[in-house]
Amino acid sequence: MEDTSTSNPVESEQTPQRAAPVAGPDPQESRYQAVREAIAAQQNPQRSWLKNAGILLVSLILFFQLGLLKWGLNAVGAILLVIVVHEAGHWLAMKAFGYRNVQMFFIPLIGAAVAGRGHRVAAWKEAVVSLCGPLPGILVGCVLMILHMFVQNPVLLQLGGVFLALNLLNLLPIRPLDGGRFVHQVLFSRNRYVEMVANILMAGVLLLIALALGSFLFGILGFLQIMSVRQSFRMATVCLLYTSPSPRDRTRSRMP
Repeated sequence: MEDTSTSNPVESEQTPQRAAPVAGPDPQESRYQAVREAIAAQQNPQRSWLKNAGILLVSLILFFQLGLLKWGLNAVGAILLVIVVHEAGHWLAMKAFGYRNVQMFFIPLIGAAVAGRGHRVAAWKEAVVSLCGPLPGILVGCVLMILHMFVQNPVLLQLGGVFLALNLLNLLPIRPLDGGRFVHQVLFSRNRYVEMVANILMAGVLLLIALALGSFLFGILGFLQIMSVRQSFRMATVCLLYTSPSPRDRTRSRMP
């Protein structure tokens, strides 16, 4: 049978599609990206353990030699023991919280420090790190004092007194002491203006104490406190820009 049906082809018209407009670079987004890159550029590369050990050894020798001339063998030995226990607490805590390039070094006639780089470390972790130095030293000092009560050894009494004195002094709410760092993280880390006013007031108190007592130590602490005001405010401003969401992120968060 012959098929007599005819088909009517349907001509489809293709509608040209318009290309989506390409958005230009957002100035605010570029600003936030520049801030992030500037902070990332400050991150030091990982040093080898050999280089860290060399810095620690050289600084330790300098501290011991100058301390020996100024304080004598017994005093510098006790101070070194207190410093090692104190800074070891900081070092272990920073390692536990994932800090990078953690390094300990001595500062002749002043003390020692532990430096490291933390990426977005929570404020409570930084507060814990600041306490992990003086608290173990205070605990060791208390143990030595208790032992002295039983054995009546004057060496234990003197060493325990050095442990307690230096670590309790380090808990004063003054930056760059550990007590000042702890107070900053707990009370002032959320408001840079409150932190700035508190630092200025504390510097004034330290300088007044230095004048009243004629204390060179309190004068140095007051000077360091004044010097840290501007840097702390600038760092708090940069951190605020770095952690706050960009305008594009805020726009996305409002979208359903």
